[in-house]
Amino acid sequence: DSYDYSDFMQETEEQLGSYRPDLIVAPVDIARGAISHFKSESSAYSTAASAVEPDTAACLFKSLAIGESTTIATTHTIMTEFRKRCLSTGSWDILKQGIDASLTVSDFEAHQAVLYLQSHGIQAGPAGAASLAAIKRLTISDKNALGLTRNSTVVIFCPMTSDVTYDTPHDVSADGLILITQTLVRINSVSPTLGSVADPGETVVAQYIASWLEHRDIATHWIESVKGRPSVVGVIRGAGRDGAKSLMLNGHIDTVTLMGYEDDPLSGKIINGKLHGRGSADMKSRVAAAMVALANVKRLELNGVKLGGDVIFTAVADEESGSVGTEDILRAGWRAGAAIVSEPTGLQIFHAHKGLCDIEVVVHGVAAHGSRPDLGVDAIINAGDFLSELGKLVKQIHQGTAGIGRDMTLGTANVHASTISAG
Repeated sequence: DSYDYSDFMQETEEQLGSYRPDLIVAPVDIARGAISHFKSESSAYSTAASAVEPDTAACLFKSLAIGESTTIATTHTIMTEFRKRCLSTGSWDILKQGIDASLTVSDFEAHQAVLYLQSHGIQAGPAGAASLAAIKRLTISDKNALGLTRNSTVVIFCPMTSDVTYDTPHDVSADGLILITQTLVRINSVSPTLGSVADPGETVVAQYIASWLEHRDIATHWIESVKGRPSVVGVIRGAGRDGAKSLMLNGHIDTVTLMGYEDDPLSGKIINGKLHGRGSADMKSRVAAAMVALANVKRLELNGVKLGGDVIFTAVADEESGSVGTEDILRAGWRAGAAIVSEPTGLQIFHAHKGLCDIEVVVHGVAAHGSRPDLGVDAIINAGDFLSELGKLVKQIHQGTAGIGRDMTLGTANVHASTISAG
């Protein structure tokens, strides 16, 4: 907040010569300096100023939306210099009075701008290229609102950076169900608790989902009680009318192992009308459908139609193993009057699900020397006897002779010995 941009702005004015800047596009901090210089009471210019932030760290944009400076939760961005949760009091006071447009850009848009600048010999990282990305995103109506014409002078501030490395971000502009599904499938999100190979977990796919939601100005929450196992919540608040119910759209973003999958498990390619790839059915296509549904609710809101209750989208981690993600969102307080869990169910609606109970059975033995087996107790053999009896119980349950009732919807209970360890 203490950095003085006055010399920088004076140099900019000198470089412009006889040109008068009609619009300045700059990162938030530089935009503050531009406002102080070009829009002061003593200035001879009538310059519009726009500030640029990442979609996923847009504290100015969100503060302007509610009319007061606010602290926000941010998520991943390659524009790391811009990942700020709040504005300083001094910056907010200047920006709220002098800013004409608050622009946000996605990581992918910033990356595309980096490539464009590099093709013209300009070395700028994502933060530096963000201003160019923002100006490219302006619509005709945006330009008209800012008073721009083909003869306008636009000054774009692109801070120079070097040695910035980052993973290429995913494009979040797609609105279509198929393209979103393909993107999700092409991101490896195998549960790290399955199999012997170190798998990546949900971080990258969660970053894509969070970025996609924020790109559409949908309130987004990142929940991660276990490192590397994040869940994402997107919510559109309803009008809160009396009796209005909320609806939750739930889907998991982890998959089982890629091992044993024929062909490329991350291809997302379409063959004979079917989209292929690990998790395409279970359940990334369903997650994509929920994302599109939430975006449609947002579109209704922008057109003046506000639903009575909240619509909540929960993209959860760890369904394939311990359900950490669903437990996390419940622990965080997310509740709804009804939920749609869009697991693949053969295009049939199911309104119930069997519960789960884990039971650990420990069979103790007594160690003895091999020459005196009569002094020992063989726990493994006794465990075998236990499993044999358990097998008999399973048959009785399925036959209906175990004294356990049969649910009209769910049928009989299931009993399964999933893991045995001994030694």
